[in-house]
Amino acid sequence: MPEPSPGLGAVTGSEAPPGRRARVSTYLRAERVPRVHQAVALIALTIVAISRAPYVLWHGRFYAEEGSIYFPHMRNGNVWFVAKSVGYIYAFLNIATSAATHVPVERAPLVTAWLSLGLVIGVAWAAIGLPSDLLPNAGARIAAALLLVVGPVAVPVVWLNATNAQVYLGVLAVLFLFLDVARLGRGQYVAVALTLALAGASGLYAAALAPLFIALALRDRSPRRIALAVIVSACAIAQVVVVQHSHASGDLAQGRGSFRGFGATTRDVAAWHFGTFLFGNSIATHVFRYAHNLERIALIGLGAFVIAVLFAALLASVPSRRVAVLLVAAFVVEEVLVLFGTRRGAGGRYAVVPVAILVLAAVHVAAAARYKVAAGIATGLCACALVAGLTTFWTAQPRTLRCVGCPDWSEQVRTWRSGRTTELLIWPYGGKVRWSVHLRRVHAPPGGPGTGPPRPGGSGELGAPVHRARNRGDDA
Repeated sequence: MPEPSPGLGAVTGSEAPPGRRARVSTYLRAERVPRVHQAVALIALTIVAISRAPYVLWHGRFYAEEGSIYFPHMRNGNVWFVAKSVGYIYAFLNIATSAATHVPVERAPLVTAWLSLGLVIGVAWAAIGLPSDLLPNAGARIAAALLLVVGPVAVPVVWLNATNAQVYLGVLAVLFLFLDVARLGRGQYVAVALTLALAGASGLYAAALAPLFIALALRDRSPRRIALAVIVSACAIAQVVVVQHSHASGDLAQGRGSFRGFGATTRDVAAWHFGTFLFGNSIATHVFRYAHNLERIALIGLGAFVIAVLFAALLASVPSRRVAVLLVAAFVVEEVLVLFGTRRGAGGRYAVVPVAILVLAAVHVAAAARYKVAAGIATGLCACALVAGLTTFWTAQPRTLRCVGCPDWSEQVRTWRSGRTTELLIWPYGGKVRWSVHLRRVHAPPGGPGTGPPRPGGSGELGAPVHRARNRGDDA
């Protein structure tokens, strides 16, 4: 019989030394995290998440499409909108920007930022609090929650904005694949079902997992599994219809849905995905830029191949073949989605879901591997991912995370209310694209109301959004 592994709380009571270490080991090996400890952990992770970009949560920030496209449409009376430049249904962005229209304009960006923070903490809640075959003990649950909040998954461009928050819904859908649905409480199951519906209707990451949910339903044939499969499948069908319609009407950007070549694919997977997992987004960016010719692409491709073989060997050591197969299948599905669904590269926001799956695979092996060596290697990979995340969590891309020479939203609103502007700049700023929200002038033009030139967009403060960044909404 193989010896039990020591990773993430898998040490037996007889092997653990006496005293405090033994008590910690017993705690980490426990199946569940006590509810009080769950609350403490979630509060702590919330504080950590807030500390990364407090400006966004105290002063507000619209980011790209959420401000330039969706918010104006919601202010003009819409309750549901599918942006042609995005090309798919994005329910969370609709909900967030619609809610933002019910507060004063000065506070509107705060709504989308805090709702996006809720998704980050929701991922931690799903890891810590829900029964899962993927995270079999308290040590694995705590490690997964920590790594999914502060690890390499926390790419700056996806942090606390509704435009890119769909990646966290994709990570939630991955976690839901491994739930022990029979042990979910009624309230937990309803929350999971509603969140899965939101995830499936908010981009393609969750919808792409529909075949795996169907396979699980056919295997288990439980009513709960079948219901989850039906929910995500219905969302997937709706997304496919919208994407096909966007493609047929010529609204999708050229290059999406096509194979960009083995060199580009190898460069993306090796640098952006495996590189981000091990070294973080900043170093992965340097690796990507380094691999600009065939020899260097082959070099980093060889490194990625070695890591992939290592992961395969580690997953072969876990007792649950179903969990291992699901992890591999989910990774392949999401890789195909991002590699064929992007135009210029699969880094940044596109790397989040594949990297999250690698993180969860390492955590699972560390907690459940049959052999000490496998668990030790997986624990080392988890440590690398944690260090990679922490080294850049508070320091990476300050222009994206904090207000460094940025357009202050409140000041711009005051300028607009004084009648001196109709254009309010939003983030990201300082690049080639001028992202902005266009508002109607507050004061009537000379000659009385109704005598000025007509503006598009209907009545109200906001005119029609200016699509200067058409086809920038090209998330997979």
